[in-house]
Amino acid sequence: MLSVLRNDWLPLACLPQTYNLAKYSGAILCPHGMHCLHDVVHVWMCLSCHKLLMVRTPLQPKDAMANFQYYMHVELPQEVQDSIGSASSLELMLVAACCATVITHHYQTKSI
Repeated sequence: MLSVLRNDWLPLACLPQTYNLAKYSGAILCPHGMHCLHDVVHVWMCLSCHKLLMVRTPLQPKDAMANFQYYMHVELPQEVQDSIGSASSLELMLVAACCATVITHHYQTKSI
């Protein structure tokens, strides 16, 4: 089940470091939904994600963090976190537009 929550398109430096990624099979998860960050135990999730992940052939939920919804806030250097925190609405919209372009490119590439 955890293997469908991976995103092998992300660079290694961008992967979560707040929990033991190897123990969770490389799954990109929200640490707030995890009972333990160092070993595989219960993970809280919404009902729609649970349904998709618990079928015979697990499917990645479209809103999963592994589906390019992971923004690595915790892994960012403090100066970058401070810059995002003090950015204007226009600056944040420009960054969001660039991210949307990259995500669209990845979806087009995957479909080929």
